Amino acid sequence: MPNRSLLHLFIVALTLLTALQAANTSTKPLKRIPLHNNLKSPSQLQNHLSNIKKAHVITQARHQDIQKSAKISSKNAKIEDSTHLNPLKNYMATQFYGYMSFGTPGQEFATLFDTGSSNVWVPSVDCFLTCVLHDLFDYGESSSYEGTSDWVTLAYGSGTVYGYGAYDDIAVGDLAVSRQQFVGVVSEVGLSMMLSQFDALAGMGWQAISMEGMTPFFDNMVAQGAVAEDSFSFYLTQESGSEGSELILGGVDSSLYHGDLQYYDVVYEQYWSIAMADVILNGDSIFAGNPPSNLLGIVDTGTSAITGPTDDVNNILASLNIQTDCSNYDSLPDITFKFGDDLYVLSKDLYAMKISLFYGLIEECQALIIPLDMPTGSEYENAWIIGDSFLRAYYSHFDHANSRVGFAPSVQN
Repeated sequence: MPNRSLLHLFIVALTLLTALQAANTSTKPLKRIPLHNNLKSPSQLQNHLSNIKKAHVITQARHQDIQKSAKISSKNAKIEDSTHLNPLKNYMATQFYGYMSFGTPGQEFATLFDTGSSNVWVPSVDCFLTCVLHDLFDYGESSSYEGTSDWVTLAYGSGTVYGYGAYDDIAVGDLAVSRQQFVGVVSEVGLSMMLSQFDALAGMGWQAISMEGMTPFFDNMVAQGAVAEDSFSFYLTQESGSEGSELILGGVDSSLYHGDLQYYDVVYEQYWSIAMADVILNGDSIFAGNPPSNLLGIVDTGTSAITGPTDDVNNILASLNIQTDCSNYDSLPDITFKFGDDLYVLSKDLYAMKISLFYGLIEECQALIIPLDMPTGSEYENAWIIGDSFLRAYYSHFDHANSRVGFAPSVQN
């Protein structure tokens, strides 16, 4: 197994997962947001390895130990309308974020759109030193802002944000929501929190895991008629530096995937959790043909890697034996995830990151499969996080109306 390194710490930071707790076509155009890859030089990349983070909201009660990084855009499958485009950035093909505006007139913020959490938050103008590297929401300049005295704490794997609950109008591109409840952050604790590439976070999980019972923004979009279909989907490009990744709000774009979407019912309407049948390496089940009965996949656009129970993942990593110097990279086998009767194959370029550092003088490889244990005895005890390493290969449809998730092979550019 490769030695732990700066790159390993970076990947771990990207995959700390949020656990927020509280317990095909339409007549309207789909919302389209293209993604652009913000590829950096090797020297910038080295700084990124030590500084980047993924916001992971952890709720205070149930499932505190479940942890979780994002990408998006929105698109019209039938009507190509340039007014629907809102640029998003793809950072190193591991972190995807777009733009959401808050207030009237709108103030725009780089925003992580995350199917693994459900709250919306943005740094407030009242956040001083700890938010110095982020754009701040000036609520005094918004004519539609409604403040409250409700104090909210959102704890993360690498830090915590504190702030007050509030209401204001928000928009993603030209899709607007009135009186969206969110948290105006006044303090960020933790270096990785303060150095994140995005300013704000917009959760797209189920309301059951929303802190303070705040309604997720997409639920409000549906309720207010901004989109006609209660579903959204993601298309993520595979290559670092490539553009075209999108979040489609209000349905799917069939031009971005091959064949038909295969659907799997959501098991618990908290996270986008679906039953997983098996994980296969070198032709054999990693469970010796006897997978646990409560094997789950949590489909999470906010996590860069794939995570699984420590023993299972360590067995995979030991078998792969990925060398830090990439000396065996070309011989790494495929890994297959099975949902229902369907097999989803991941090649080495999806589950292993290969990066040149110090202007190409050093090449380093690191697995994008990370050990992460869920709370023992919970319904998520044997859950795997199905993050962007998987979703870059497979178009994903989050069908809220029918409580299911669909996959199909992505069209790659």
